[in-house]
Amino acid sequence: MLDAVSVLLADLLVQSMVTDAWEATRHKVASLFGRGQPAPAIERRLDATHERLAGATLANLQQVQAEEAAVWRVRFEDLLADHPDAVAELTALANEIEGSLPASIAIEQYNSRVQAWIADRWPADSACPMCQTASGWELVEMANLRIREDLPGAPLGRELPVVPLTCKRCSYVVLLGAVRMGLLEGTPYQASASGILR
Repeated sequence: MLDAVSVLLADLLVQSMVTDAWEATRHKVASLFGRGQPAPAIERRLDATHERLAGATLANLQQVQAEEAAVWRVRFEDLLADHPDAVAELTALANEIEGSLPASIAIEQYNSRVQAWIADRWPADSACPMCQTASGWELVEMANLRIREDLPGAPLGRELPVVPLTCKRCSYVVLLGAVRMGLLEGTPYQASASGILR
């Protein structure tokens, strides 16, 4: 749970640095580390991260974001090690930051991660098994499939997060497992995924 909160908050923090919500987020994170008062050392680190992201090129922006998110994840983990009671504050801050991010950032990040995963594993000219044409595939928003509770060995009330791809010609749907794709790293889905979900 603590690791998941740290990963999520670090990713959201880095994403927020390129939005209009950055100044408010900066103040809240610095105050969180200062336990109510802005921590000057954290403010300097936040500013350095922001400057590094602002100076990144389009070609290396994702790499810089990943590197900085990893650094902030460790910082949040250290904060939680020193103040385990801060998990509720970190979770609330993550929810607040997530709510302040433009939907376009979340959608763009999701689409780029899915497209990169598919490009690495699935030939671009893959023919649809239904219509036998290579018309292309349309990426659809992630969905959750409810696992039938009457299946032998199926845990009750579980859902399987999937990424649907739809054939542009005949609408045939292919479902890819979001957990296996790494789209849910650091989330409760990954933390609890086992057996049927893996």
